[in-house]
Amino acid sequence: MKFLIRKMMQNAHFIQVVNPSYKKFIEHLKIKNKNIFVKNAFLPPPLEDESRILNTYNSKLIGLLSILSLIRKKTVIVTVHSFKYSSGKFNFWCKLVFWLAGKAGIHFITVGPEIKEKITCLNIKPENIEVIPSFISPPIKEKEIAEIPKDIWDFINNHTPVISANAFMIRFYRGEDLYGIDMCVDLCAELKKTFPRVGFIFCLPEIGNYAYFHKMKQKVVNRGIENNFLFVTQPYQFYPILMKSDIFVRPTNVDGYGVSLAEAIYLNVPAIASDVCTRPEKTILFKNRDLHDLILKVREVLGNYERYKKGIEAVEIEDNFEKIVRVYQKLGIKKDN
Repeated sequence: MKFLIRKMMQNAHFIQVVNPSYKKFIEHLKIKNKNIFVKNAFLPPPLEDESRILNTYNSKLIGLLSILSLIRKKTVIVTVHSFKYSSGKFNFWCKLVFWLAGKAGIHFITVGPEIKEKITCLNIKPENIEVIPSFISPPIKEKEIAEIPKDIWDFINNHTPVISANAFMIRFYRGEDLYGIDMCVDLCAELKKTFPRVGFIFCLPEIGNYAYFHKMKQKVVNRGIENNFLFVTQPYQFYPILMKSDIFVRPTNVDGYGVSLAEAIYLNVPAIASDVCTRPEKTILFKNRDLHDLILKVREVLGNYERYKKGIEAVEIEDNFEKIVRVYQKLGIKKDN
């Protein structure tokens, strides 16, 4: 989403961000552009400029956006990055929301085919769904690299190997840690037995659940890895840290694609992820929520590192910005003239 916002601004597109969580990110970037603003999605959009497209992937907003689309005749695109419901196990609220979306003719972009398959069962016409993986190549900016604090660079320089992971915010799925922070802590503790200087960086720009966050910090202490495990809770760009990582892991227990995996492979960093959905080419998979298998795969990569690095050098991860913009243009988005 963040790289999409940037590229659309560079190409003079109007953007209305209806997910308030991105306000922190945009403020951090010090973006001042007349074509972008962040507002609470529960406030109706302005009546002028009928070509405006609202873009969100928060399922709780889909119903409201559908009603706004019906009343105000707005074009709405909903980008779905993950979908937690299993086919055939949709609750009443989910069915109602997507029934409204179907009536309103909402258009969807899903980041994976599994998500498209699920929402076609919810009154959404297949022709109103585009499957476009969410990867957009990160623009490497020296200013953003320089914004990473010295203590993070010191941590990276003083540890080897360096493993990184990230999450948008602490969340749970079926009672388990969705992003697998708990597994990352255990992974680091196990690796320390044979790699005493191992370093693990977990980037978490929005904490959300502070009780669980403090529980994980205490777990780090209990496992004796307080000098090996670092939480980064400020909204710095992730790619500078990723560029300096030896391995990236994504132990999510539900997912739609995992754009950070594509970013890692694009930056020639071996990537390991759970087998919960279609992943980018050359991602190394482990069994979902299986710590033993995760440790096994990480040790396998570390033990044959140059072979795995070489294996991803030739991979071409497609930048999907033009595909996304073509969908927007087809549905009426305009550039600022």
